[in-house]
Amino acid sequence: MRFRMLAVLSAAAWLLSAPMAPAAFQFVLTAPSGTTVNVGATIPVKIFLNGSTPADQATLAGGIQSVAMGLSFSGSGSVKYPSSPGVPGSPTDFTANPDFNNTFGSSPAPPFNFMTLNTTSLIAGGATTGSANNTINGGTTSSLYLATVNVQGVTNGTPLTFTVDTQGTGFDIFTSTGGTPTASAGQLTLTVVPEPTSMALVGFAATGFVGSLWRKRRKAQTLAAQAV
Repeated sequence: MRFRMLAVLSAAAWLLSAPMAPAAFQFVLTAPSGTTVNVGATIPVKIFLNGSTPADQATLAGGIQSVAMGLSFSGSGSVKYPSSPGVPGSPTDFTANPDFNNTFGSSPAPPFNFMTLNTTSLIAGGATTGSANNTINGGTTSSLYLATVNVQGVTNGTPLTFTVDTQGTGFDIFTSTGGTPTASAGQLTLTVVPEPTSMALVGFAATGFVGSLWRKRRKAQTLAAQAV
């Protein structure tokens, strides 16, 4: 009996010390209008939580109660949410899945230089992949639509990497059954370009400069011919 109890305790200790298998959840970003952003213009970027295994897909179907996200960008160029530096709000800066009916954003805070976004569902059972609010926004049985954030170009450059990750508290995702799974970051590569009006003005200026040089050269040739 004593040896059997020791064996049970040893097995329990091994289970507690064994590393937990990471969840297969991953944030996925899409830009329905394309990945080019004009300076001063805004594009919508959709955020999804994907599950690649049957177990994780079952969790998404069972319901997600809340997701805490941090949004940032890096590389060449810069972006912001439209009402920056004010506190981000809906629908100007983001629009959440209606099933996440208690959602709020916060101004940038290290290490996130775009915003933080907390989506919470007050619905019993949470937001699910089977909901019409998920499928109408592009979600599937393996992909739960979380929110759309509006990204505005500030300074041009490429490539600019836009990233969504958990906030790193260890309790960033809550399921309807009380689970706290993890998720890997999602990224989207954007290109920020000058606004068309600026490009046109630059083009006009260049054309005028070339025309001016041509006229000066033509005048010089005419004076030289008259001197002969």
